[in-house]
Amino acid sequence: MESLKHPKGLKFLFFAEMWERFSYYGLAAILILYMTQKLNFTDANAALIFGSYVTFLYITTAVGGILADRVIGYRRCVLIGGISIISGHIIMALSGSSDIALFLGLGCISAGTGFFKSNVSTMVGRLYDDREALRNSGFAYFYTGINIGAVIATFVVGYVGEKIGWHYGFSLAAFGMALGLIFFESGKKHFPKSCDEPNFEIMKKNLFLGLNVWYAIILFVIVSACVFAYLIAHPTESMVIISLSGIVLLIYLVSLWKSLGKAQKTNIAILLILSIFMLFYWSLSNQTSISIPLFIKSNIDLHILGFDMPVTTLMATQLTLLIIINPFFAILWQKLGQRNKEPSDEFKFVLSLVFLALCFLFLSIAGSIAANAGHANVIWLLLCYLMLVFGELCISPVGLALVTRLAPEHLKSTMMGVWWTISAYAGFFGGVISSHIAVTKNTPASSFASGYFKLFIAAIIMAVILFALTPILKKLTKLRV
Repeated sequence: MESLKHPKGLKFLFFAEMWERFSYYGLAAILILYMTQKLNFTDANAALIFGSYVTFLYITTAVGGILADRVIGYRRCVLIGGISIISGHIIMALSGSSDIALFLGLGCISAGTGFFKSNVSTMVGRLYDDREALRNSGFAYFYTGINIGAVIATFVVGYVGEKIGWHYGFSLAAFGMALGLIFFESGKKHFPKSCDEPNFEIMKKNLFLGLNVWYAIILFVIVSACVFAYLIAHPTESMVIISLSGIVLLIYLVSLWKSLGKAQKTNIAILLILSIFMLFYWSLSNQTSISIPLFIKSNIDLHILGFDMPVTTLMATQLTLLIIINPFFAILWQKLGQRNKEPSDEFKFVLSLVFLALCFLFLSIAGSIAANAGHANVIWLLLCYLMLVFGELCISPVGLALVTRLAPEHLKSTMMGVWWTISAYAGFFGGVISSHIAVTKNTPASSFASGYFKLFIAAIIMAVILFALTPILKKLTKLRV
């Protein structure tokens, strides 16, 4: 009989992920502004750099997942990733206004996140191997941790970075990641044995120059950080590498496909089809950290109640709404599930695309108003953020739970890594989209309005396509054995 209580290990993973997301969202809140205001990058160049950074941030998650599944276990992968992330933030905090330090720091963070991100999510899934009925609500609560870290970071790191000093903001991000690792290690006795099962035979093998697998992995992280630093600094070269990595990922998936049984192939097919729509969703949603801050800076009236609100404070509104609304979604799915009335995962994805479309419709209206009146009322941004909250809660925790449920037992962390790697390309596409919307140093409001309306149309089209595919996907789900 399944337990009706959430496992104790959840709270430690909750806080570990919360503080890791604190470091990520803290940096994300100030990075585009730091590049355009402190380093004087153009809007388009900053957007491409940010997009490349977000892509490389998750592009190694498949590698991290494979190493966790087959070599060093989940816990060790998380520790390696966390240490690399801390190193990146420290480099940026101590650098002064150096382009080289910026790119090297971003490279370290990118390399580390690949090891951290997919494995923490997989560990949450492992907690629910014997509590299937609580899996979706467990991931929803876990997602609350992400949002709490994000909203605290956007307010605190955003304010400190904008108003006191950019490098103080980077220091706070490093502090957050360090706290995350402390919480993570303090809860290791509550994690299932399956979360910490390294393959000692493989780890002891010498590969080259007397290095065993463990030291080879450390060297791989260091080299990856340097390579990512170069590529983030050169977005044009990044496009080539990102394209090649997509081909490599496709070849790897084909090699996996051949070894799977019929039911496992069906599961993977469902995940890959939905991942296309997930990729589209995040490509557009990533505008919240790329083009939207640039839009807010010049086109939204930030003088509220006699106070000039920082851009990062307004950006935190979305994350605050996520924290408030997310528990209600978790309870809603749990209650509907108990009555056998919960919408299918496929239909939740459709809803997310509809909410995404409405978000960009409101942004387009705000852009049109600003083009005529100089500035638009902040209410349009609040409506935009509310739609994004609804959309995110219908796709992100649902997708994570889906991967842990459908992925074959021996490939759970690998497939979680593949899922995150596919979502990584959203950073690149988001940067490209933003570079066509925010082009110059001071992009006119009319360009934002036109660009956002095109994104509204694109989201509607994708929602209609997925809605048409939903009966087929549901049928595939029922055919699984």
